[in-house]
Amino acid sequence: PAASPARQRLKSPGGGKENLAQASGGGAEDMDVLANTNLLADRNKAFELFRKSYRKSEAIEENKILLKEKFQEAKSLGRVVSECKQSISGYKASIEKRRM
Repeated sequence: PAASPARQRLKSPGGGKENLAQASGGGAEDMDVLANTNLLADRNKAFELFRKSYRKSEAIEENKILLKEKFQEAKSLGRVVSECKQSISGYKASIEKRRM
């Protein structure tokens, strides 16, 4: 499979700062860090730097926080539903006992 254009720029031989600047969209400080070839060898660190330098990273972080809140709310509601189902099952059992 073909690599994405940003990945191709990062892999290009002699990949100078101009290619890294296009790939990351970050400022001069980010470029100095990204130009460090040792850091680029560690894909996770390079990705984290890119993610933080990405223009819309604030919106992504806000959405992650909202998603976590909604997930916690969903878990809480799931617990309430589970408790209600258990209550209903108990009521059904008591009704069945009285019918007999």
